[in-house]
Amino acid sequence: WDLLRRRYEPLARRVRTRDELSGVLWCLHGELGTSHAYVVGGDEPWRPHYRIGLLGADIEWDAAAARHRIARIHAGDTWLPGGHSPLAAPGVSVKEGDLLLAVDGRECGPGAHPWTLLERPGQAVTLTVAGKDGSGARDVVVTTLGQEYRCRYREWVRRNQSRVDARTGGRIGYLHV
Repeated sequence: WDLLRRRYEPLARRVRTRDELSGVLWCLHGELGTSHAYVVGGDEPWRPHYRIGLLGADIEWDAAAARHRIARIHAGDTWLPGGHSPLAAPGVSVKEGDLLLAVDGRECGPGAHPWTLLERPGQAVTLTVAGKDGSGARDVVVTTLGQEYRCRYREWVRRNQSRVDARTGGRIGYLHV
């Protein structure tokens, strides 16, 4: 602490804005090796946060198809409410590689990313999807997520479990605490 105080005190004396102070504090935290310590608040105004509905999926632009493609569905835990991608819900039958054509009847295209059309977290929306080749267009109704943490976290744990299992031939288990 004494060493870092001597190091950062000259910087702190030159601080003129809240952003500069936050920058100095973040650097100090980094050198101290603190974990789960954050710099927030102060006289910096809170910015509005606009939430959107999420699908628990990675969506990419496919230039060849001139459409958005569902690249990855984060399955999560289908038994946990809000803990899985709505695209992985029973009966939805959306697959990785499928094209996302529209949200609530509004076309997704080069000028309209699906995220700009998913305006309501936790609400039912109608998605128009088609197979990988663009055939078989159909509508599916899903309830969007307000956050994707749970489904992405569970997928991350499963990937780590698989990696450890593969590298050790099943002799070592993986548990994330």
